[in-house]
Amino acid sequence: MIRFCLLVLLASGSVAADETSPVGPAGATVTPDPSIQAIVEAVSPDTIRTCISRLSGNEPVLIGGELDTLLSRYSFNSHFDRAAEYIYERFEDYGMAVEYQTYVSCDFHFLANCSPCGGICWAVGSAGRIFKTTDGGAAWTRQTSPVPDATLRGVDFADSATGWLVGSSGTILHTTNGGADWTAQSSGTSLSLNDATALDADNAWAVGSGGTVRRTVDGGAAWTGVASGITSDLCACDFVSNSRGWMVGNSGAIRFWDGSASTGQTSGTTATLQDVCFANDHVGWIVGLAGVILKTVDGGQNWLSQTIPAGVDPNFAGVCFVDSLEGWIAGEDGAIIHTTDGGASWEIQNSGILYCRPYGRLRCVDFADSETGWAMGYNGVMVRTEDGGATWVDQRVNLPSPDVAILKNVVATKPGTVSTDEVIICGHADAISPNHDLAPGAEDNASGTVAAIEAARVMAPSSFKKTLKFCAWSGEEQGLVGSAEYAEAARSRGDVIVGVLNFDMIACVNPPIVSVDIISDESAAWLADSTVECASAYVPTLSTRKQINPKPVASDNYMFSQAGYDGLYIADRCAGGYPYYHTEYDTVGNLFPDHCAKVVKMAVAAAAELAEVDDAASVPGTEPAAVVSGVRARPNPCAGAASGAGVLGERGAGGVSGTRIAFTLSSLSPVAARIYDLRGREVKTLFEGSLPAGAHEIAWQGDSGEGMAVAAGVYFVAIETQAGKRSAKVVVLR
Repeated sequence: MIRFCLLVLLASGSVAADETSPVGPAGATVTPDPSIQAIVEAVSPDTIRTCISRLSGNEPVLIGGELDTLLSRYSFNSHFDRAAEYIYERFEDYGMAVEYQTYVSCDFHFLANCSPCGGICWAVGSAGRIFKTTDGGAAWTRQTSPVPDATLRGVDFADSATGWLVGSSGTILHTTNGGADWTAQSSGTSLSLNDATALDADNAWAVGSGGTVRRTVDGGAAWTGVASGITSDLCACDFVSNSRGWMVGNSGAIRFWDGSASTGQTSGTTATLQDVCFANDHVGWIVGLAGVILKTVDGGQNWLSQTIPAGVDPNFAGVCFVDSLEGWIAGEDGAIIHTTDGGASWEIQNSGILYCRPYGRLRCVDFADSETGWAMGYNGVMVRTEDGGATWVDQRVNLPSPDVAILKNVVATKPGTVSTDEVIICGHADAISPNHDLAPGAEDNASGTVAAIEAARVMAPSSFKKTLKFCAWSGEEQGLVGSAEYAEAARSRGDVIVGVLNFDMIACVNPPIVSVDIISDESAAWLADSTVECASAYVPTLSTRKQINPKPVASDNYMFSQAGYDGLYIADRCAGGYPYYHTEYDTVGNLFPDHCAKVVKMAVAAAAELAEVDDAASVPGTEPAAVVSGVRARPNPCAGAASGAGVLGERGAGGVSGTRIAFTLSSLSPVAARIYDLRGREVKTLFEGSLPAGAHEIAWQGDSGEGMAVAAGVYFVAIETQAGKRSAKVVVLR
């Protein structure tokens, strides 16, 4: 879960608002369906605990036939891919059609600014990131910052060698060799600096929080303060000389520097002004929130509003003009607009940035000439054009590893018998802690992931009229990027999503409050009502609290609401006060599987009511046929020996030469284990009979059914149940 400050409105007539005692569910209007009740009762606290334990590294688990321990599920840690594979196998075990949805993401929150110079460009952002390209972005290298923890917000180069960076805590960095070396300079302030203008090798300006203005006339050997005349934050600046410059910021502030003093200019707005660009001494533009585009042709004595085109999000963050006629503006949700007549008219350009990603919004746009430019923003968004914006190309994939990676969502589908309309049960599978190599994330959010896994298990035997999706997102802790990718793709395809049930931290209780929050925006209030009613009807011992939040941005449901779909954010009431939140101590021992099971039962009931059980095609409440997972052979390759085979049991007792075939059964089942050659011919039946649920091993000594040693080569072992079979390759050496 991403922590944000939430404005919460308790829904009238839903549940009590007593913060110090348990709250009960609203009176149910849902009449329990026996078919759904049977499915709900199949939810198992023991299965939930085991799955959370394995996902959080508390116990080893077989993944792809190999034993592994998932010490971290940080999205950019290799263990996350293993966790995704584990989740994939679980969904596959339950008979779902499973796929990975992959996308490019960056291991830092944003790129704040860029400074192009022909094919050379610098980009800076959070966590001290400094990137440079010398080939138009085909390849980017990371440069070393002397303050790696600083958030860098502004960059400007006077030429290809000399430039400055500014950022948090008064950070100023300077280079005279194109960034091969960066040197920290004393700014004389601890306040955040947000933007910089480099006039030449000696002269530069910086502006920031609290009306801070700093300048240097000696290449940064000394930075001195300049009175801005205001105490509100300044967001951006543009100086055409040491005697003419403009600074803009909060509450519609415009300050003009005339060479001796800063004076105010009238903006006509109280909106935050986020960027300013002057094409010459007199013609310039300012952009900001609330659709603000201002233009002056007299150096700011008069600022006039310009009209934005319809269909563009009205929050702008960056502006760049290459002359008095042609310019670009970039902002929220990937919006880029372009003018060739000084802003009298604007055209919308397709940046390719997901429109529903508030954390992927563009923060800056800058052009080296009328053809070549970049726009950058949250989640490391970086797009480039070579044709004036007619086409924009995503360059994130060209950033160096490990700053960029291919992340994956796991998506399982149970097709509806009547409709392709979707009901989604989901949770984010990634975790985070200060130590990215040890991020167990049992509560946040193995618990929510297991809601999707366990729901898939118990709903698998039944049929539903609508399609069910069970999803585990990546990249939630980086800004909800995984769910944004899915939601945007769904919107682009025209998918119909009836409702999204998103679970984020659902296995913790904080006595005496033992309940779950069901949070929605106004549009999805009907879904919250339905879920509360399902809890009351099917899980009467679970207390719920419905909340209406105008902007529930703390979890993945928000991305679906941005794409026009109704979704819920479901979390324990103690989630905000969970003491192990985002730490290496978020382990399964701190959780309450029985409580988690109640929440999952509610999830199953709500999803089943939405998807509608198809009784004519269902055998509700029955367990799925036993499925096999984790088939592997060790040692492999193996040396063939004499004949002999036998079930070794869970501990693998009975030291036998050759190799051991390990596998796991989901339940008691008839099982057959057979060896086949490369042409598919049966070589030997190793075992045929019933085995209980759990881990098993069967020995094979490289012999045929007749007891003869097989030839060296490649063979396959197949473990077969009524649900199908899983196989693994075995190499025999002689």
